[in-house]
Amino acid sequence: MKSACMSIIVSRHLFYRKIRHISWIVKGHRFMKKAIHRNCPVFTNLWVTFECPVVNHPSQAHLLPSKVFNMQLACEKLDGVVLKPNEIFSFWRIIGKPSKENGYLAGPTFERGEIVTSSGGGLCQISGLLYNLALCSGLKILERHPHSIDAYGEDRYLPLARDATVVWLSKDLCFQNITTSELQITIKASNDKTEAQVLGTIPMYKKVEITHFSEQDSFRDGKSFRHAKIVRIIADANEEIQEDFGWNQYRINN
Repeated sequence: MKSACMSIIVSRHLFYRKIRHISWIVKGHRFMKKAIHRNCPVFTNLWVTFECPVVNHPSQAHLLPSKVFNMQLACEKLDGVVLKPNEIFSFWRIIGKPSKENGYLAGPTFERGEIVTSSGGGLCQISGLLYNLALCSGLKILERHPHSIDAYGEDRYLPLARDATVVWLSKDLCFQNITTSELQITIKASNDKTEAQVLGTIPMYKKVEITHFSEQDSFRDGKSFRHAKIVRIIADANEEIQEDFGWNQYRINN
């Protein structure tokens, strides 16, 4: 039975990989280029700045240096990228496969509600940071996935419903620049925190408001769950748009 389950999981991952590659090919002209543009003089308007602390689960404390290394390696590829109007950002399209061959170390990861170790562990903190940049900048969220577990409890590095897990290649983080400005992302990671900015060629002309909602914990099959969601309001001089991102469910890590 275990062998059959593993076969299904492998087949599912291969299916998602094929779909992802097809999407990249079909929509390739809409994705941002991988070229890095640092210190460009036209990006003089600060749109959004966001940071969060570096957090590691107590059971994986010995992997904290590897987690920080992986995050810094990813930041090297992300720092300075430019997203033109209508272009799409894809986390995995920029980062590439987080494998040992590509320089990534074994770090903490969550898989099917369990805390495990895998190559590239820790990158979800970077994808979560980018998700919040996109949210606060008023960009269109095309793909985002919540974690399955609330591993850190009250010590979590991002509020529930504002996290973004990524899994090569089945779960990506994708957003689109629907503004009229070219945007540049700057990002870096240290032992203590990750921080990033969105800079524009013109001042930010929309107001973004994000509201959090949570429900009481629920219980099912002997397990406890937390539920949370966000609602975003984007307003400019002409209109106001409200987006409900739906409820996210997280198993409580008892």
